[in-house]
Amino acid sequence: MGKIKIEKFRQELVAQKKIGLDSMIFIYQFADHPKFGPLTQAVFDLLEKGKIQAVTSTITILEVFIQPEKEKNQFIISEYEKVFQNLPNLEIVDVNWYLARLASKIRALHANVRAPDALQLSAPLLKGYTAFLTNDERLEQVNLLKIIMLRDYL
Repeated sequence: MGKIKIEKFRQELVAQKKIGLDSMIFIYQFADHPKFGPLTQAVFDLLEKGKIQAVTSTITILEVFIQPEKEKNQFIISEYEKVFQNLPNLEIVDVNWYLARLASKIRALHANVRAPDALQLSAPLLKGYTAFLTNDERLEQVNLLKIIMLRDYL
């Protein structure tokens, strides 16, 4: 992956300022994914420096912790918890009435979007954000937010 593409990616995120994050952003980061890890590291760096703000829903917590729970890896569980509790400029939105109602509207407009994805997309919408970072091509069809695809920056 070229330095130019990472810089273009950073510029896109900073231009958006407030971004919804899909679960896979955290999963790739925690796994130090060989292809997408440098991009997710850029996201975390921008959050830590206060150059962007991000939101995700508690669906991310559910999805990120599945593997370490299966493995009963208390060290990894503890490390993930520290990240979620201490990462600056990240807000985690609970799945509540408002999020669920917004997700139902997304599902009504986009039948191919699964319920967990609709909840994820609802978090930035609820907060008035205009962009969502993912690598899930099924979400490209959603026109309620600017969908930023990681793979476009490889």
